[in-house]
Parts: sequence; structure tokens; C-alpha cells
Amino acid sequence: LIYLLGSRYCETDRLSDIAWKLFANSPPGWDRVQTICDYVHNHIAFGYEHARATKTAFDVYHDGKGVCRDYAHLAIAFCRCMNIPARYCSGYLSDIGTPLPYG
Repeated sequence: LIYLLGSRYCETDRLSDIAWKLFANSPPGWDRVQTICDYVHNHIAFGYEHARATKTAFDVYHDGKGVCRDYAHLAIAFCRCMNIPARYCSGYLSDIGTPLPYG
């Protein structure tokens, strides 16, 4: 349930109507998730100069630009709006002493 709720960076309240207009006709399940990811990939311009610690999923949708985490926040927010539980996990895996394939 908690992965369906809005959060600081994923404003489901502001994006719900937009998500349903964009994705309501997509097939449910994995196909819908892929449609959401494809939309985000194709409609957001990447650039490090667009990074901002306070940027939210709605900001990314509105501005049409962001960095990696912004893509993730927007896709997660859209999934949650469509009743698909989603969360963001991050980490770092060094290539020092890590067996291949670490890429």
C-alpha cells in the first residue's frame, strides 16, 4: 500500500488526472509499465544542468527536462497514479574487486 501513496517527490495528487489521460487505454500490467517508461524516456530531455535538489515529478513533467532520478520519480509517480505499486531504490556498486559483469 505505501508504494501507491504520494510522496515528497512523487505528487500523485497533481499527476493523477494526467496519468489517466495518458495511460488509461494502455494494456494493464507489464505493458502499461513499459508504456509509462517509454513515455518518460521519450518526453523528458536529459541534462545535468537541469538537476535541482527540490525538483519533483510534477516539475519534471511540466518542464520536460531532468536527470536520472527525475526520470525515475516521474515514472514512479505515474505508476502509482495508475494503481501500480512502485518505489525508488538507489545504490552504488564499485567496479573495484567486483566480479564481472559489474557494468
